[in-house]
Amino acid sequence: RNLGIVEITVQSDDAAYEIFETTNARGLDLSVTDLLKNHIFRKIPEENGKDVAMQKWNHIVENVEKAKGEMSQFIRHYWLSKYGFVEMKKLFREIKFGENKVTDWSIFLDDLAESSNLYRLISIDNEAYLEEYLGNCENEKIVKDSNKIAASIRHIRKMNIIQHKVYLLSILRNLNTLNYNPCNSVRVLENFCYMFYKVCQLRGVKVEKLFSKYAVIVENSSDSSKSSKKRQQANASAISSFIQELKDLKPDEETFKVNFKSLKYNDRGENFLISYTLQMIDYFLMGSDEELVHNIDQLSIEHILPQNPTKWDLTEEETEEYVHNVGNLTLLSRRINGMAKNNKLLQKNDNGDEVGKLDVYENSDLEITKRLVKRIKDNNNKWDEEVILERNEYFAEIAFDEIWDF
Repeated sequence: RNLGIVEITVQSDDAAYEIFETTNARGLDLSVTDLLKNHIFRKIPEENGKDVAMQKWNHIVENVEKAKGEMSQFIRHYWLSKYGFVEMKKLFREIKFGENKVTDWSIFLDDLAESSNLYRLISIDNEAYLEEYLGNCENEKIVKDSNKIAASIRHIRKMNIIQHKVYLLSILRNLNTLNYNPCNSVRVLENFCYMFYKVCQLRGVKVEKLFSKYAVIVENSSDSSKSSKKRQQANASAISSFIQELKDLKPDEETFKVNFKSLKYNDRGENFLISYTLQMIDYFLMGSDEELVHNIDQLSIEHILPQNPTKWDLTEEETEEYVHNVGNLTLLSRRINGMAKNNKLLQKNDNGDEVGKLDVYENSDLEITKRLVKRIKDNNNKWDEEVILERNEYFAEIAFDEIWDF
């Protein structure tokens, strides 16, 4: 292939930026990031010899990189959270020429930079910064529920979902002017993401449009020029409608249960979804109304019927269909997990000491494992495919009817 290079001499930076932008219109596929960066640098001049636009842009890039995101995706999420839904391919034209076109590029860049700070907060693994941000809110109810809000955001983040960030950006950006506690809506958002995206593995542009729709409503309803009462009423109504529309999109009972019962432990990969599922079941069985009291990093997933079932006089081929089901799993502290090994429920060592799994489970403080011990004893120490599938069915029922219900 031949490569041609054309040198174009221009008299000003403004002309150079114009040529760069025009090039895209003639067929060269440039990203919205390239186009927007070029246009911002063109519109915002240096101040006292300092390229302020470059400094702010680099700050945004750093935040997005730490959020493990992509610049074009962040820019689109920002726009969706503030102005309305638009496809990526139409985003730059919307920013430049649309109904909500940018007229003051300095203000736009400042707002983009501030939103990048929030984008980082809801995306990084260390949520101490998020809890600090929520704790500094002027709304005492939000401060009181800050740990619950942070927990829900943490759980959704670990599910590797990104569409929800549109709604959360608006909530966090307007935290001090909402005049309404968003805790319940964020928890509903967590439940929806788990049921819709993770368990049932559904997708749909309509969900992203929904997130954008209510993000914009919250943005407009939180205008500080409005009275406190009007802001409170408007956001209460908006969030109530948001929750109702999520309910309308929630998977039906049969679809959810079928997919829930198909959840499997992955012996070769990431198992956050299984850990989260078991922890939330444990949380529910405890009857606690507070933030999760267990640190998931200090817990291990335990196969009751072991992955290697030779001591149970079974082969891996015989158990492969159900050994990784949620019904065959529980949680143990790392301190005692290694003691269970692949032993039978009841087993003695050469000295006659009890070393079976049941003895280990009886030393657990976790409610899910306490209930497991009772179930085993109620079944005369029987643990086979039938009992595992019964427990799996029970978990599916309380998952839909109680734990993730909204």
